[in-house]
Amino acid sequence: MIRKAYEEKNLVRIDRAELEAGSLAGYIVAFSETLVLISLVDHDVRYNGFEIVRIEDITNFESPALQQSFVEEAIHARGLKAPTAPDIDLTSFGTALACLRDQVPLVAVYFELDEPEVCYIGRIDSLTHEFVHLYYIDPDAKFDEEPTEYRLSEITRINFGGGYEEALALVSAKREGKA
Repeated sequence: MIRKAYEEKNLVRIDRAELEAGSLAGYIVAFSETLVLISLVDHDVRYNGFEIVRIEDITNFESPALQQSFVEEAIHARGLKAPTAPDIDLTSFGTALACLRDQVPLVAVYFELDEPEVCYIGRIDSLTHEFVHLYYIDPDAKFDEEPTEYRLSEITRINFGGGYEEALALVSAKREGKA
């Protein structure tokens, strides 16, 4: 089903009912045996970054999504172009983060089994086989002085390149004199 949606470039709707309410919509950009990378389309019918989720967490998969025709017409009418995804090794969350480290300014990491309503956004500092170290950025775009260690095996999804992550990165860079 994932391969077919990818090959046909269908808009998909994915539910992960055990981890979050609601669903996500977008286009499959890449996938592996365990992970899928989705170019997200938000409720305003605009591209809004990327999400990597575990295939095992998918409880419902709709392809093509019911509103595919409308979404494609709206995207075309707005003159929007699909964002280019970075080249990512989707073997595991660890390999994905290693690829993202030098390609995106911030990632949002979720641990929904332990903290369903929380994500940690930050700049990737380093990785080991078991941990990712992030410089956490708070909602006021201020980085912690020391990185925080997060266990890779507890990650349930990763987001990057969305409007909120972009806003945090822009404000932080401006404050640091890098913008």
